[in-house]
Amino acid sequence: MLTALAAAAALAASLAAPSAANDICLAMVPPRLAAVIAREHPDYVLPQLLDAHADRLMNIASKGDWPCPFVAIADVDGDGNLDRALLLKHRSEPSIKLIAARNVDGQWRIDLEKIWPIALNDAVVEPLEAGLYEQTRAGKNDAAKLDDLNSIQSDFAGFLAGQVDGPLDKGARAAFFFQNMAWQQIWVED
Repeated sequence: MLTALAAAAALAASLAAPSAANDICLAMVPPRLAAVIAREHPDYVLPQLLDAHADRLMNIASKGDWPCPFVAIADVDGDGNLDRALLLKHRSEPSIKLIAARNVDGQWRIDLEKIWPIALNDAVVEPLEAGLYEQTRAGKNDAAKLDDLNSIQSDFAGFLAGQVDGPLDKGARAAFFFQNMAWQQIWVED
């Protein structure tokens, strides 16, 4: 009887608080990075696979896409360590925070943060291969166009972030690459 009660309690605890062992998105976030995020971003929580609707998960599985639409893994700075880009869910507001965390000698450095007013289920982040990426749209106004890059040639991987259905901002998603010790952004078609 006690064994059955203990098993039921363990099952209830695992259903109430998913762990890295049973959620691929949580498993992609190393514990040390999770601790940094909890400390530096207390209004946000780590994404879980169940934050995506079932039909979206079926679409990801059928296409063989990146397994977690909220966490990307790549070596963005060429140091041989795997870095992360994550979409964090706000605890009480319908917004997300995109962060990029580089693994520098075993220490996690969050050196990119962007807040977007969209729901987590509507967002995606995924790794991008190194290569040449061309700008596909200009800024919202002429002044903004002066700051936009026309292209990025990257020797290292990057990541793509934006909305799932429809563009984050007028027909494009943002590609991010770490170059010259800073994050560079360019708008690209999905």
